[in-house]
Amino acid sequence: MKLRKTLLGLALLLAWGTAYAQPAKDWEAYKKRFVSPDGRVVDFLQGQISHSEGQGYGLLQAVLQDDPKAFSPLWNWTRDNLRMRKGDSLHAWKWGQRPNGQWAVLDYNNATDGDILIAWALLKGARKWKNEAYRSQAREIVKAVRENLIVQRRGKLLVLPGYYGFVLKEGEVLNPSYLIFAAFREFAGVEEPQFWKKVYEDSLEVLQKSAFGRLSLPADWILMKESGTSIYQERSRFFGYEAVRILLYLAWDGSLGTLPGAKALLDMYKKLGYVPLNVDLVMNNISLEEGPGGYYAVYGRMARDLGEGELSRSLLQRAAKKVQAEKDDYYSHTLYLLSQAEGRQ
Repeated sequence: MKLRKTLLGLALLLAWGTAYAQPAKDWEAYKKRFVSPDGRVVDFLQGQISHSEGQGYGLLQAVLQDDPKAFSPLWNWTRDNLRMRKGDSLHAWKWGQRPNGQWAVLDYNNATDGDILIAWALLKGARKWKNEAYRSQAREIVKAVRENLIVQRRGKLLVLPGYYGFVLKEGEVLNPSYLIFAAFREFAGVEEPQFWKKVYEDSLEVLQKSAFGRLSLPADWILMKESGTSIYQERSRFFGYEAVRILLYLAWDGSLGTLPGAKALLDMYKKLGYVPLNVDLVMNNISLEEGPGGYYAVYGRMARDLGEGELSRSLLQRAAKKVQAEKDDYYSHTLYLLSQAEGRQ
């Protein structure tokens, strides 16, 4: 009986991944649309800029698709154009066209999720293609993240969103969607294992304290201080564009059960019939505007991991249709592809 259930589960998993999704074909289309020949991931909806997050996502997808020919120019462009900071191995987060027409770094501050994604992809590439240079470069970035972006406060290790601008007098401004749990697990295998194990554990606790509103959902941005955790409304009061990624990162880590609002989101979808663009966690309002296809894919992945296979397939089918009409939306296409991947493979 147990073997039969296991085989049935595997069959359902394969069905989920093949019924509507064609990852290899979708990846080829993604590269053609969003990746320049020299390896730059282009964000068309933000003035054709590139950013460390986009390069990290591109590198990660190249590894997951076993595409070393795409990975190499992606990494070369990232290293040559974003690794321009003095004194550390972090990456400038924003690159684009300056007022004088020159294309170059626009902001030398880093974005921590970009650095985490880049290092994680390099580690995966090193292991998959037996490339020790990638492993060495990944270790440099992981070390820089540890030394420059993680602070100890009130007995907890907190991951700052960037090098500059997130430590205030009243507390620390954090972005829960920068907590990529499966990456922290892999970092523990190459650099300061006890440190990264604690980062992983403390980050899960931070996430649990970041749930607000009737649905107990994580906010895009939070403020942690001595008296507790609150929504950082100066940046966002929503579960939205940023926080939707948390569902994917928890799914990759097998930790969706740690987020009380995960099942509540699926129940909300069943009642509404659509995935909202955001949820206002202060006013407890649900957006009437529909989210993009990538959001549907994330919800589909969440439904799969929570045991709702039929709902998962329906959501992914809607996601596939929606992304076809979103030709310029790099972020939606990225979420769509990554929702079909196993982050710990």
